[in-house]
Amino acid sequence: MKKLSLGQRIRKARKELGLTQEQLAGKDFTKGFISLVELNKTRPSLESLTVLAARLKKPLTYFLEDKLETRRDIDLLNMIGQGLLRKGEVSEAEDRFRRAAKLSQELGERQREAISNRNLALALRARGRFDEALSLLGKAIEVLKNEGNREELAATYFALGTVYHHAGRLTDAIDAYQRSLQATEDLNYRDHSLLLRLYANLGNAHWKSGNLEAARNFYGRALEISEHTDDYMTVGSTYMGLGLLYRDMGDYNSAIEYSSKALELFEVHDNVDLVADIHNNIGILYADSGDWERANKHYQESLRLRERIKDEVKKAYTYTELARYYLHTGDLDRAEEYCRKSTSLLGDPKDSVEKGRVMTVMGNIARARGDHQRAATLLEESLRLFEAAGAKGELANACSELGSLYAEMGEVDKANRYLSLSVSYFKQVSGCRRQVNQ
Repeated sequence: MKKLSLGQRIRKARKELGLTQEQLAGKDFTKGFISLVELNKTRPSLESLTVLAARLKKPLTYFLEDKLETRRDIDLLNMIGQGLLRKGEVSEAEDRFRRAAKLSQELGERQREAISNRNLALALRARGRFDEALSLLGKAIEVLKNEGNREELAATYFALGTVYHHAGRLTDAIDAYQRSLQATEDLNYRDHSLLLRLYANLGNAHWKSGNLEAARNFYGRALEISEHTDDYMTVGSTYMGLGLLYRDMGDYNSAIEYSSKALELFEVHDNVDLVADIHNNIGILYADSGDWERANKHYQESLRLRERIKDEVKKAYTYTELARYYLHTGDLDRAEEYCRKSTSLLGDPKDSVEKGRVMTVMGNIARARGDHQRAATLLEESLRLFEAAGAKGELANACSELGSLYAEMGEVDKANRYLSLSVSYFKQVSGCRRQVNQ
């Protein structure tokens, strides 16, 4: 059976609902436009088709099954894939990008193939398939270099940086971002949106590398350019990054100031997940600065929001911080209760750092109860978890705790060994990042 054309599908769906062309047009279109679409004499944009699909109570994909054979079809597949990726529908996005890349290859559209592969690489990045993503991006970069397309080259170097960033290869990420920045500056115009993301990501990568001055510089440049864009997510992430950076520098007032700006921005946009994250982070800042009661208020608000959105893993993070709070107040039973709650939610191997934090709190609870041997066992276990995850900031703190404990137990050699290790780890990092929501 011959497939219906786009226009025929729209007409069929309209008739099924008993709508006139004028009713389907509504205030957004004209009756004449609908008539031309149904006669296949014009083709609606993706945005227009999305509106029409909603009015016709059909999924957008119902109208996108024409034979793919034009450049516009390639671009459409990439646009749909990007939308799916933003919604977290990674498998569906990957399918669209693969189809776009295949069609580009068949039509000999080398630049479109490179762009499709770049998008596919981002979908693969979301699935943790970094090697495949890097291979695709390397090929895309070579094509775009040869074609002299500086705009797409800048975007592709940026994508390369994000893959390295997610893979933890920070030096490579910074190099890729710098190449993207150079390609952007070679353009005849300023791509403010890309520049904002570049500066913010460079700030984050330098912060994670321990280069705080460079991080502050790039975050500052991101804020300078933010007035030219409406990308609230990147601006909010920049404020969060500055909050974490100033915490590492020991400037808690500035850390709370920037974290509060991020909180306000995400509250306005009703981003509950990030608002909960920031309340947890601000709580940590107040705890680190000695204001435990304010810390508790933020932890409680973070917990309330995380229960609302049923985020079990991040609830565990807040339970850990509440355990620290009750340990500080001397309510050891409540502290132990929150440690148990946190542990019960941490089942994924990726949660090893958080498990280590819980073990550290439990070790300190045992120490406060006078059970030094159990405390040492728990703190040693936290060290093992931090070492496996490469969490040097946490290792520095755990070694310091162990050194202090062994000194209290009179085991001088062990105390000196762990205190020396603590100093060594502290030299490798600029501070302990207890909770990073970037």
